[in-house]
Amino acid sequence: RMTMMFEAEDLEQASPATVSRVGMIFCETRNLGWKPLRKVWLDALPEAIAPHRELLSTLFDWLVPPITYFVAKRCTVPTPVTDQELMSSLLRLLT
Repeated sequence: RMTMMFEAEDLEQASPATVSRVGMIFCETRNLGWKPLRKVWLDALPEAIAPHRELLSTLFDWLVPPITYFVAKRCTVPTPVTDQELMSSLLRLLT
């Protein structure tokens, strides 16, 4: 038994039959945002940190938008990355 996961940039060439047959779900990155990643990370924190989850969530809401703006406008990024990828990297550093 095997589970395969694919990440497609778009479904431009996929027919409706192909999408339904393999159970694909496509969600554009601009519709998803970085907040679901934050929620999953906060939910997975140890119980000792549970009282601080709301504070951490507020800090993310306050700091992440200007940080991603700064990275997009002022930093040289060798490979373009989405806000979700930046957030994923940040959360890996904090874990």
